[in-house]
Amino acid sequence: MRYPVNCINIRQGFSSLHHGIDLGWDSSIGKHQSIYAIANGIVVYNRKQVKGGYVIGIYHPDLDITSEYGHLLKDSQTIKEGEKVVEGQMIAKMGASGMVTGVHLHFGIQKGRGLKYKNVKWLNPIEYLIRYKNQAISTHSKDKLKILHTNIAHGITSEPLLVHNKKNFLKSSVVKNYNIYNGEEVPVYEIEGSYALIDKIRKYYTASRYIK
Repeated sequence: MRYPVNCINIRQGFSSLHHGIDLGWDSSIGKHQSIYAIANGIVVYNRKQVKGGYVIGIYHPDLDITSEYGHLLKDSQTIKEGEKVVEGQMIAKMGASGMVTGVHLHFGIQKGRGLKYKNVKWLNPIEYLIRYKNQAISTHSKDKLKILHTNIAHGITSEPLLVHNKKNFLKSSVVKNYNIYNGEEVPVYEIEGSYALIDKIRKYYTASRYIK
């Protein structure tokens, strides 16, 4: 899953009281920078809230999570409830709607479908998002060392890249074929021994020898 902005400027992190991360604007782009869908999904919420202002929620069926984009700029939304979106699609612009002190994006991830606020399992976005090479990190950003980066695939002898559902490939099944070729970017959360974890939510692995 990619970051929802192309210039990453983390201003506040995730906590038990703050169920997401705040992404601020950068002077190199301007205040109302574009917001993008982190993965393929369906828009389940596009409304105004008292605290959150203009908020969009996108459910991602393959991952069984819902991503939340809050404090959006009024009338900047480019999608409607019920519409399908693809990863990297521009959905709105950063704003200061709702109860805020300045322009920023509040971004959250919750397990399951929809935007519920009781008995919700919120995930720390910084542990699940990956920065691609066309996404910059602001010089003002906090938690720079925690921002995960993509790696380069290389030496793939049989394409596409095979993805397994267990660390032990002898006991695993190939669950997906990624159309990734030599020299292309691939999200990697950790590399250990003979395997690389490339999908933290679904626990998908590939051979680490293919990842630089």
